Amino acid sequence: MCDAGNAPPRVLLSVAVVDRHVRGYPARCLESLGASSPPAGMEYLWITDAASASPFPAVRKIVAREGDRAAAKNIAIAESRGEWILLTTSDMVARRHAAEVMIAFLSGESDPSVASAQILSENGMRRRTAFAFPSLMSEMNPLARLRRLSVVSDSRGRPPRTGRPYRVEAFRAAFLVARREVFDLVGEFRSGYRFGMEDIEWCWRAGRHGVARYVVPEAHAFCLAPQERGRLGPAHHVEISRSIERMVEACHGRKYAMLFRAARRVKWMGALPLLCVLDVVRSGRSPGLRRAVARHCALLGILRDVEALADDAESRVRWEEMI
Repeated sequence: MCDAGNAPPRVLLSVAVVDRHVRGYPARCLESLGASSPPAGMEYLWITDAASASPFPAVRKIVAREGDRAAAKNIAIAESRGEWILLTTSDMVARRHAAEVMIAFLSGESDPSVASAQILSENGMRRRTAFAFPSLMSEMNPLARLRRLSVVSDSRGRPPRTGRPYRVEAFRAAFLVARREVFDLVGEFRSGYRFGMEDIEWCWRAGRHGVARYVVPEAHAFCLAPQERGRLGPAHHVEISRSIERMVEACHGRKYAMLFRAARRVKWMGALPLLCVLDVVRSGRSPGLRRAVARHCALLGILRDVEALADDAESRVRWEEMI
């Protein structure tokens, strides 16, 4: 029989910071979460392939040299011992008590639930946090793409949203909290995706298991120095498109995915001239036309060979308006 005096201390919250395939700032991220003077009942994990030592004595460094970002997230969950798990990436900085606010809300929910903080830019403006699942109907709607292009993005002047937590279909796993049982119920993040699409697919499976997904507006997390959408090249758009189509096939099957791909090709071909004009107007300079033509030709399959993308690019780009 185990001696009660030698039993390991109870861990209420495990904070897991993924620093692999992310160009982040792990010391700032961990410090914002209280790793410099950790309270009782908390543990800190740093999943990285860096050779440097842990930034704080209380942080347990876990070296992950193989696999993509989904594999690093799975390692973080497997190594955590807490009843609650906060999963975040090293390019996020949390506002004080953000985790406590999210846990307090989820503790009052009777059904299995997972929550994301409201993601903000460095200047405090709201970034898009909630996402809808890609579907055949959304691709067949000719106004959907034009509406996304015409709407001013959250990072250009919208203040943080306040009010009660609200349900969403999906969100990025940039700063989320859930009980351990929820991660065990939904399963691991699946590898093979780029630009955070593994998070959207995980939320889809969570919905199939009856897990409610919420965004908590009162909990804020800042994304440090995201790359602007206008700097995305054709290769990035091709990789985003491939990840979206791969996720649709994994969730709905091959036949549905074939129809989904066909609808996307028809939409891009029909909307190419107008989208080029809109890109020029939005960019405000002549190179916008060349970028627009190259991007949409790549999406239509004309440009089949694209250059390899650096691993750390996938956390720095704004891919939100693509889905």
